[in-house]
Amino acid sequence: MTMSTAKVSPEIQITEISDEETEKLESLDLIDSDSSSLHSAIINNDLEEVMFFINNGGNIHEKVKGNFSVNADGGGGGSGGGKRKSNEINYAEMDYYGEFPLAFATSYATEEIYDFLIDHGADPDLQDSYGNTVLHVAVVADQIEMFKYCVRHPKKPANTVSKNKANLTPLSLACKLGRHALFKVMLEMGSLEFWRYSNTTCSAYPLLALDSIGPSGNTNMYSALILIINGETDDHLELLEGGVMRQLLDEKWERYAKKWFFQRLVMAFIHLILVSVAVYTRPEEGLLKTRGVIDIIRFVSEILVCIGCVLILIIDIGEVASQGFWAFLKNTRHAPAQTTFLFACLLIMLCIPLRFTGYETAESILLIIAVPGSWFYLLFFAKGYPLTGPMIVMTYQMLATDMVKFGSMYGIFLLLFSQVFYFLFQGSVDISAADNIWETSMTLFQMTLGEFKYEEFERTKYPPLIKIVFVFFMILVPILLLNVLIAMMGNTYQQVVSKSAKEWRRQWAKIVVVLEKGFTKKNLLRFQMEYSVKISGQPRVVLADLSKKDGAVEQRALVVIKQQNRTVARKRKAAISFWRRANKLIVDQIRQQKKNGVSGQLNVKPSISRRVSMLSDDEDKGFTNMLERLAWEKDIDLTKGKAFMTNPDGIEGIN
Repeated sequence: MTMSTAKVSPEIQITEISDEETEKLESLDLIDSDSSSLHSAIINNDLEEVMFFINNGGNIHEKVKGNFSVNADGGGGGSGGGKRKSNEINYAEMDYYGEFPLAFATSYATEEIYDFLIDHGADPDLQDSYGNTVLHVAVVADQIEMFKYCVRHPKKPANTVSKNKANLTPLSLACKLGRHALFKVMLEMGSLEFWRYSNTTCSAYPLLALDSIGPSGNTNMYSALILIINGETDDHLELLEGGVMRQLLDEKWERYAKKWFFQRLVMAFIHLILVSVAVYTRPEEGLLKTRGVIDIIRFVSEILVCIGCVLILIIDIGEVASQGFWAFLKNTRHAPAQTTFLFACLLIMLCIPLRFTGYETAESILLIIAVPGSWFYLLFFAKGYPLTGPMIVMTYQMLATDMVKFGSMYGIFLLLFSQVFYFLFQGSVDISAADNIWETSMTLFQMTLGEFKYEEFERTKYPPLIKIVFVFFMILVPILLLNVLIAMMGNTYQQVVSKSAKEWRRQWAKIVVVLEKGFTKKNLLRFQMEYSVKISGQPRVVLADLSKKDGAVEQRALVVIKQQNRTVARKRKAAISFWRRANKLIVDQIRQQKKNGVSGQLNVKPSISRRVSMLSDDEDKGFTNMLERLAWEKDIDLTKGKAFMTNPDGIEGIN
C-alpha cells in the first residue's frame, strides 16, 4: 500500500491518500470533474462520503461547479455559469439549489448532513452570488420543515432578516414566489402569543415586514402586502386568504380606505355629470359666444370641470411629493383606470389654451380622448365589489393577453389579404373599396364582421379568382381566427370565474393600497396606530430588520384572534408519545450495542435522526440532546415530565 499527496482540485487538498481512497474518489467523480463531488454526495444524501471529504481537507465553503445555479439566459452564480446579469432572477427557470454545500443540504432537506457541516464550521448566513443565504434557498426549494430547522438550530440559528442582492428577506422572497404554506409558517414563528384558551389563540404579528406603510409613513415596496398584490399566480391569491393578511386589509379598509373610496366615488359622479352637460350643450362653432341660457349652463359646467381637474391634479402632485415619483409610478400599475382618468384631466386642462387661441378642432380632438377616459374611471370603483370585480379583472386580462395575441395574428392576415384584394379590385367599376390600401383594409375588416356585398365581385376583372381568394379569407380569418379568439376568451373566463372570490380580494387589496397614497405620511402613521398595538418584547423569530439608521422605531403589531385545528394539549400528547417511542428505540439500541461490545454512534431511524443528527458517545447526553431539540422545535416544557434516561440498564422511561 503506497501513500502519496494528491491535489484533487484547486479548492480541495487531500493528503496521504491511499490507493483505495483514490479509487473511491474517482468513483465519486471528483477528479477531472466539472462539478463538486461534495455537492454530489449531498444530493445523494450520503453522509459517509460527506464526512470523508471534509475530514480529508475538503473546503466546507466550496462553491458548486458545472450547470447548477444556471439561469435560463446563461447567467448564474456557480463557477460553471456565466456572469449574472441582474439581481432580479427567475428561480422557476433555474436549476438553483444555492452554491455552498450547506445550501445544497438545505435544498434537499438532509438534516444530518446539515448538522455535520455546521459542526465543522459552515456558516448558514454566508451569501452566494445572488446574496442568498440558506433561508433564501429553503424558500426557493419550498422546504418548510428545513426552514424551521435552520431557524431553530440549537448550535447556529440562521439569520432571518438577511437580505439578498434583490433586497429581499426570506419572508419577502416567500411572498414574491407565492410560497403560501411557508409564509403562514413564518407568520406564526414571528408572532407573539398573548393568551390561549383551548384551540383559540390571541397573537400579535409585527407589521414591519407585513404592512405597506413603512415605519416613517412611506410606502414599503418590499412589504409582504405589496409583493403579494404584485404577484400574478394562483399561489399569490392563497397568501391573502390567511387570517392575518385578511384582517390587516379589513382594518385598513375600515380605518381610512372606505371613507376615502366613497368620497372619490361621489366626486367622480359629479365630474361625469358636469362633463356630460358640457358635451351635450356644446355648439358646433363659436365656443366663446353666449347665445342664451344653454351657453351659460355650458360655461358653468366647463368651469366646474376644470376646477375639479385642478383639484385632482393637486391631489396627485401631493401623492408624488409624499411617496416619491417612482413609488407613485409603480402604484399606477395597480389602477389603470385611475391613471387613465388622470391623463384625461390633463387633456381637459390643455383644452383651455386651445379654446382661447381659436384651435377649436384641436380642442375637439382632445375631448374625444378625454371624455371616454373620464368614464373609464368608474371601472376603478367597480373592482371594489364582488359582483363586478371579477368581470373587470376578466376584461383587463382579455385585453392584455387574448386580444394582443389575436391582434398580432389578425394584423398579419389583414395586411396579407388587403394587398391581394387591392390588386384584384383595381380597375373595377363603381367599387370605392379599391381606391387605396387603407380603404381595402377597412373593407376586409367589414368582411371579417360579415358585412360585404357578394354581387360586387362580378364587377371586377377576375371574378373567379377573387371568389377563390374570398373563400380562403373567410376560412382563415372569420372562421378560424375569430373562433380561436372566442376559445381563448372562454378559457380566460373559466380561469377568472373559478377563483373569482380570491381574485376580487386581490383587486380589493390593490384598491386599498392605491387609496392610501392620497394621505400624507403623518396621517398614515396615525391610521396605523389605530389598527395596531405597541409591542415591547420581541418574538421568538424576528422577520424584519429592527435596526434603523434614524434610531429606534416604535414596533407595532396587529392583534389577531383565531382558532387552530389542534389544541396545545393534543400537541403535547403527540410529542410525549413520540418521546416514548424514541426512548424505547434508543434504549434498545444501547442494550444491543453493549451486548455486542460495540461503542460509538447509534444507528437511529430516519424519523428519529431528523431530530438529532448524531448522538454523542455518552448515551445519556445524546438522548438528552435529542429531547432538548425536540422540545425546542415543538415548544414543549421539559420540566413537566421525566424526559431523561438516568440508567440505561435499569431504564426509567418517560411517565
